[in-house]
Amino acid sequence: MAVASPNEAEEAPRLSAILDRRLPNALLRASVLLDLAIIVGVSLLFVRPVLNFDQTVGPSHSTDWESLTAPMTLARQSILEHAEFPLWNPYFKTGTPFMGEPRTYLLNPLASVPALAFGALNGSKVTAALCVIGAGLAMYYLASVLGISRPFRLWAGLGMAMSGSIAARIWAGHFNFIVGVPFVPLVFALTLEALRRRGVIYPILAGLACSLLFLTGHVHYTIFAMPGLIVTFLFVLVEQGWRDGRWSAATSTPVLVRGLAVVAWTLGFSAIALVPQWESQDRIWRPTYDLSQSHTLLATAFDFFVADHAYLSQPLYAVAGRWTYLDYVWWEYYSYVGVLPLLGLALVVAALRQAKHQFAIIWSAALFALYLTWAAAAHTFWNPAYGWIPSLTNLRYPSRTLLFALPFLLSLAALGLGYATDWLAARRRWPLPWPRGWSRRPVPFGFAAAILLIALSFYSLRDVFQTNQELIDSVPRLQDRTALAEWLRQREGDSSVFYVVAPYLFDGPPHEFYERGVKRLDAHWVYHFVPILPPVESGQQAASITPRPKYAVIDPDGYLPADSAPYVLTGPSQQLPPDAVRIGTVDDRPIYELTQSPFYASTYSSADPPIDASYPWRAKTQEASARIVSANVIEVVAQAPPGHDRLLVLESFYPGWRLEIDGRRAGGPDNYAGFLSTEALPGEHTYTFVFDPASFRYGAAITIGTLLGAVLLLSWRAARRLGQRRQRSTEGRNPQ
Repeated sequence: MAVASPNEAEEAPRLSAILDRRLPNALLRASVLLDLAIIVGVSLLFVRPVLNFDQTVGPSHSTDWESLTAPMTLARQSILEHAEFPLWNPYFKTGTPFMGEPRTYLLNPLASVPALAFGALNGSKVTAALCVIGAGLAMYYLASVLGISRPFRLWAGLGMAMSGSIAARIWAGHFNFIVGVPFVPLVFALTLEALRRRGVIYPILAGLACSLLFLTGHVHYTIFAMPGLIVTFLFVLVEQGWRDGRWSAATSTPVLVRGLAVVAWTLGFSAIALVPQWESQDRIWRPTYDLSQSHTLLATAFDFFVADHAYLSQPLYAVAGRWTYLDYVWWEYYSYVGVLPLLGLALVVAALRQAKHQFAIIWSAALFALYLTWAAAAHTFWNPAYGWIPSLTNLRYPSRTLLFALPFLLSLAALGLGYATDWLAARRRWPLPWPRGWSRRPVPFGFAAAILLIALSFYSLRDVFQTNQELIDSVPRLQDRTALAEWLRQREGDSSVFYVVAPYLFDGPPHEFYERGVKRLDAHWVYHFVPILPPVESGQQAASITPRPKYAVIDPDGYLPADSAPYVLTGPSQQLPPDAVRIGTVDDRPIYELTQSPFYASTYSSADPPIDASYPWRAKTQEASARIVSANVIEVVAQAPPGHDRLLVLESFYPGWRLEIDGRRAGGPDNYAGFLSTEALPGEHTYTFVFDPASFRYGAAITIGTLLGAVLLLSWRAARRLGQRRQRSTEGRNPQ
């Protein structure tokens, strides 16, 4: 009989111990990867109708999607063609600060990287798919943080990815909302981990997640998240600080320090956009909204369980003098996740008996109640809060907090269903009252019931998948504005800047306008930048001048919305002005040239300056050649005639503009009636206006410093842990 050598005998137990320790961990990691792969695969199937790379087909039934994604065309050109970061948007109205705009999502890689790789429209489709996948993965992570059992982590992740809230936002064209969806459960999961666990990595990750939520281009999400994060901090503070019937400073102080660390990392990561937006906050006009469209609390709760959105339609506006039912606002409430969460909510009360789930249940219930009552603000304690904090009326529909309530609804339902499954599985064999003479052997009924409940839970997702996918299954074809943009550009030539009013284009300039350098004067979003007027003591025109477009594209029926009318119509009769001359027709829409509109760039005499709309611009000003070099650079070539000593460019004045004349720095431009102006030198000169705000440089420096600090701190921690492992390994091989 062979006898093992001493080395082989020592190696066998050691190998067995390693396998006993590592094999279960390897299997666990493999099973988790399988869960994540299922979420990715099902999410891709769900969002498949959106993932078409056809430039003529949009992913949404609303023009909002194109209006929100089109500015990435400008960003893409600026970055790829000019190697500069876009800080100004010259094509929206008379120009707006790109980084000061609350809807800017350029700094969120989930939105910008696909746009840079595939183009603004197709990139947005890829972003939508990534966000659906990310929402499912983030919900799975939140469920794991809360200790939810494995099958129902997967169930919650799939429910989040296929929820009606996401499908309705895609249908409605709310691209910024879609970008923010994955970060909602992720922010709360990482913040909870950061407050409860030692170390530096989770505060950094929580700060990064909060920053990316802010950088989605929808500041509402950040505001909605704040009360929930405060509640989370208070819950963990009490959990950690209240020990043995008294308050412990030793255990509560670390929670406070970690909370401050999360805030500091968030501000540092967000500074690159936060500082410019903070500078612009006083220059943005925000409309206010009442709470008349709030559902009752009960109706709001049932928004999660009703699959038919027709009941959500309600009379909203008086059209042609009569109230009309418009299927307009249903997507603000539609949040269908199936009916099984109702069963989970009923069972979660019993799950409170398990001490290990008490914190997760109470915390999730508190946040679910917080956001559910906020969604029904007109009928809850939030109503007086809107009176105490008037800025809340800028947040439009309070129903948008339903998306924040959704992760906690799924968490509560998963906890309840998980408890029921565990309870049934623990009773694997139940004795049944068999007839006399039959075998009285118990049967595995409890275990089978647990398996049946899990199967039923996943089968319920089939209905959610089919119902919500119908909203995004039929994608419409986009209007092609190439003919209009090409017609205008060819008429004006390549080196000309002009304004167009085109009310049928709805909110913003389309992709074709950005690609061909056509400025749209009547573009409008919810937020409007208020003109910055010079002080009276400056001697410049202290009253704003309303610019007029050079071209107006009018619908055949003559309809003009309020945002377009001030630039084109005249008098109470809503007639086109006398200088409007019809010059052509494109896409069955007449095009008018307003022959007395001011030039985009012109010289004038300071002795007879333009002061209002009655000023004879064409007679008293001399046109200067202008072109938009890039997002941040406007070049004007002017030859001032005798007597003209000022140059006026109808581009919005804003802090950060600097001026170069013939390639040499010349300080900053003047502010004339809210537009760029400077002294016009005799002869022909090139005036270059460059937008380079200090606020962006300061914010970028803070963010870059924060990123470097995070990398150095994590590298130091990793090196320290590696050294400790090596030391323990050395001590294990060389015992004293």
